[in-house]
Amino acid sequence: MGSKSISAAINAAGIVGLGGAAFPTHVKIMPSDKKPVHTLVINGCECEPYLTTDYRLMVEAPEAIVARAMLSARAVGALSAYIGIENNKLEAVAALRRAAAGAGIKIAVLRTKYPQGSEKHLIKAILDREVPLCGLPSDIGVAMTNVATVTSVARAVMRRIPLTHRLVSVAGGGIVQPKNLLVPIGISMGALIDYCGGLRKTAARIISGGPMMGFAFTNRATPVTKGTSGITVLTHEEIRHVERTVCIHCGRCVDVCPMNLVPTKIALASRLKDLNLARKYNIMACFECGSCAFACPAGLPLVQHIRTGKTLIAAEGKR
Repeated sequence: MGSKSISAAINAAGIVGLGGAAFPTHVKIMPSDKKPVHTLVINGCECEPYLTTDYRLMVEAPEAIVARAMLSARAVGALSAYIGIENNKLEAVAALRRAAAGAGIKIAVLRTKYPQGSEKHLIKAILDREVPLCGLPSDIGVAMTNVATVTSVARAVMRRIPLTHRLVSVAGGGIVQPKNLLVPIGISMGALIDYCGGLRKTAARIISGGPMMGFAFTNRATPVTKGTSGITVLTHEEIRHVERTVCIHCGRCVDVCPMNLVPTKIALASRLKDLNLARKYNIMACFECGSCAFACPAGLPLVQHIRTGKTLIAAEGKR
């Protein structure tokens, strides 16, 4: 099967990135004469706390991941392929090394740190190459996907099975029986919580996704989407309590920003709806990892302000 046929099959199956961003996969691996790809990087760095679906997939189905990685490499025309895994997942490293022996897929074992799973930082860690600040991996000849996505790609291409289910972690101290579940897209999050024994009395906050990049919700009827990586239920003890004050210009948000941005200035520009200033400070380069808000001693909702700014910019572009 040719690369264009593979891309068409992926598009027809509705495959998107299952790491959380939900970017259309066929766009990522579509061959391009203007931006030829030489390397495929597969993300096995599940660095968001509490989430473990990718880890279990690598441990339990390594042969399938390697086979499907080879298929994805062919689709994009890559000459080499890497699977990046953090060094706190040694069982997954061993399983994939056995499965990849002789297949030409390299297993890159990386330092465990947040946000290692970010595409720009993973490419830097594996290839020692930098993606331009507001650019894409394809700008430097790299295609990026994650282990769950390549698994869905193979089902779409080889069996013509569309993306109807996904793996979801239901975790956190506030859930009775944490589990990794294979669930149909569209099922309510409340149904998954009930299946895991319900909430503990100490449950304080329910998050769609992980605690760093997810968002809190209260409606149990909220559906699982293609981008739902997990449900995290935190207790009062697991929630960081900081009294919200004002920015003291301490620079901690700058120190921890993996993109070398100035989050407090971006957040202020967004709050004031000064979109030109927000663009000047490269708001679109922020991938909302939450490191700035976590480190802020004033307890400012920096990520929420930045998300609002991006929403306003997107709305402005549609006018």
